[in-house]
Amino acid sequence: MRKVKKYKKHFEVFLQENEKGKVKHNVLYKGEYYRYDGTKDALGRMKVWYGLLLIGMTGILVAMGLLNNPGSRRLEVTLPYVISFLPLVYAWLGWVRVLRAPERMTYVDYDKGYCRLKRSCVGTAVFGGLILLGEVIFWGIGDGEFSLRGEWLFALGGLLLSLLSLFFLRLQRIFPCISEKKI
Repeated sequence: MRKVKKYKKHFEVFLQENEKGKVKHNVLYKGEYYRYDGTKDALGRMKVWYGLLLIGMTGILVAMGLLNNPGSRRLEVTLPYVISFLPLVYAWLGWVRVLRAPERMTYVDYDKGYCRLKRSCVGTAVFGGLILLGEVIFWGIGDGEFSLRGEWLFALGGLLLSLLSLFFLRLQRIFPCISEKKI
């Protein structure tokens, strides 16, 4: 069994001795099972939508990084931008886990797939808003160079990132993951 304490209560480990006298660790899952509510066709569309949204969000962040505007050299703008890559990578890991998840998921699959996507979308939406806020602060300070087109594009990128993340969260409500005990 993995040494992850978070999932310890969902598994039971027992020792079993074989005929040669070797002791073998057996693991039994005793937690709830989860599944996506929908047909296989709808789940396939869901996985494609999730992938397209992640590609779009990643594309927006990369395009924002390619802008050469004065605000992108300020800490209040750059710090949320750089940190926003962390929840996005976390979302990619969750999407891969959702793609590989069995039809009947254990709590580990549920947490590392469905819940990870939810948490990462909230984080990406928050950091997209902080990017927008950093741009507004930079506009308010207004010292030194100022490229109106570049700053507006950067702010628009932060806004689009937040909106796509919120749309992603809305999409997760359309395709809920439910416990099999509630079926």
